[in-house]
Amino acid sequence: MYNNKPQKRKHTESIRSLESVKVKTKKEPDHSPSSSEGQTDSSLSPYSSSPLSMKEIVYESSMRILYVSIQWVKHIPTFKDLPYNDQNLLMHQGWGEVFILGMIFVELCFNILSDLSNDKKQGLLQWNLPVDIDAWMTSVGCQTSASGNGKYLMEIHDLQNIVAKLRVAVPDATELSCAKAIAFFKPELKGLHDPWHVEQLQDQAQCMLGEHIRQQRPEEYVRFGKLLLLIPQLSKIKTSLIERMFFQSGSETKPMEKLIKEIFTVC
Repeated sequence: MYNNKPQKRKHTESIRSLESVKVKTKKEPDHSPSSSEGQTDSSLSPYSSSPLSMKEIVYESSMRILYVSIQWVKHIPTFKDLPYNDQNLLMHQGWGEVFILGMIFVELCFNILSDLSNDKKQGLLQWNLPVDIDAWMTSVGCQTSASGNGKYLMEIHDLQNIVAKLRVAVPDATELSCAKAIAFFKPELKGLHDPWHVEQLQDQAQCMLGEHIRQQRPEEYVRFGKLLLLIPQLSKIKTSLIERMFFQSGSETKPMEKLIKEIFTVC
């Protein structure tokens, strides 16, 4: 276990900075690569008469979540201490898990803050997917079933299952942040130059998750174990599935590898 206390405190602050990063980015939506000049928040509202197709609207919202998710990772101070090769490898191998957890975070925030004024709701709509996630996945699944692609349909069911389990757990912001770090920092990845350092970061996130649960939910004795068992299930969701479900627009779509590289460079 990594026992450097100053470094641990530094990483704790970076893990818990997710909320402030999201607040800052919400105030500056034009920083997202998917934002276009002259676009208003209402164009992403499910109640508006937007000329965009639902697939394009889902794409726009997913891009915002992906941007903030990558930005969150990049601003973990200890992440910057890793060799660039390791940063790049972790990002390309872990963006899917971070995106799913980011999607759940935004959904939970939107539900909790649903009693806000209409103006503030409109500001939040650009971060929340403008469709019911279950309905969207079911819709895509029905299209897949009609096409006879059984393997892809099973993958959609797996994604629906993990999303449902995360919802039942109702993780708070700190738990989701720690879960992101645990899922993202994979010391077992082949090609890492400094796997020991990556393992330290994962261990720190696990320790922080356990400590947070003991302090905030002492009566839930098995919560820590349940969340730890959920996290590896995220890695079973293929990034090709996430790309196909959330990152396909009506126009020409960039390859995810290129897209992630661009976001990682500018955010």
